[in-house]
Amino acid sequence: MTYHIEVIDVNSKVVDDELRQLFKETFDMPGLLPSGYIRNNTMTKASSPSFFLAAKDDGKIIGSICFVAIDFFNGKQITTGYQICWGATHPKHQGRKVFINIINYGKEYLRSKGAGFIFGLPSDQSYPILIKKLGFIESPAVIVRIPNIPLVKNLFFKNASSEIKHSEADTIFAKEEQIIALKQQENREPIEIVRINESYCWGKLKSFKKFGMNINYFYLGGAFLKDPNDYKMLVNKIFSQYHVFIVQIVSEESNSWNGMLNKWKKASMKGFIYFDLNGSLKKHMNIMYGIIDVF
Repeated sequence: MTYHIEVIDVNSKVVDDELRQLFKETFDMPGLLPSGYIRNNTMTKASSPSFFLAAKDDGKIIGSICFVAIDFFNGKQITTGYQICWGATHPKHQGRKVFINIINYGKEYLRSKGAGFIFGLPSDQSYPILIKKLGFIESPAVIVRIPNIPLVKNLFFKNASSEIKHSEADTIFAKEEQIIALKQQENREPIEIVRINESYCWGKLKSFKKFGMNINYFYLGGAFLKDPNDYKMLVNKIFSQYHVFIVQIVSEESNSWNGMLNKWKKASMKGFIYFDLNGSLKKHMNIMYGIIDVF
């Protein structure tokens, strides 16, 4: 390996310009991303900062990966997990194990800082590398689509919170307000937040075409349930407030709050992947799809 790996500062205009050029050439984009776009899509307010690792050859960035920091409630502790995303290797340097070496560097760098785990939702290209060569484990993604049809929608809900079997000791909860803040600074579609009692959920209003008609739906990105029975009230409030036809939820299969809903199916996308750094992974990872960088 003739190149070296280091942490780079995306607040630097020089670094920002070089990364934008790297992404343009790697992904054959028609133009450069706007100045500051990368920072706005990756920097969070977690207790430890997000950061980019870059592989440099002769002083030039030839590959990079971002480690986006999100805090998680882990019992009475706060654990920081790092989502790997924004990976790019310049076409002229592919085949030099740039991606693999950056990830391995990131593992040791984060382990030394006491980070909890690394996670992500991989692409078709990165999935076999992360699972087979880098030791990540996968937990499937599951999906449910709840229609706004009286009686039918009630079939999707369970009534008793006794269905939720978890304790603080075996469950991790994402700090949803950090994810919301990140999404709000990304300047993509607006984030909608719905609250019931001390519980809340958030997501985006979207639509798709079917039979020549636009079908409006609410893509639920994340939730925090103080009382699991609030789940049904939150979904009903979404229907009444936004007049959508469907509420779509994509969740990590082990999410304990999934137990409040029926009719889950395996999602078509790759599952959530994890690499445990300091024994922080739990039986229930209460994470939903909105945490992903492209949501």
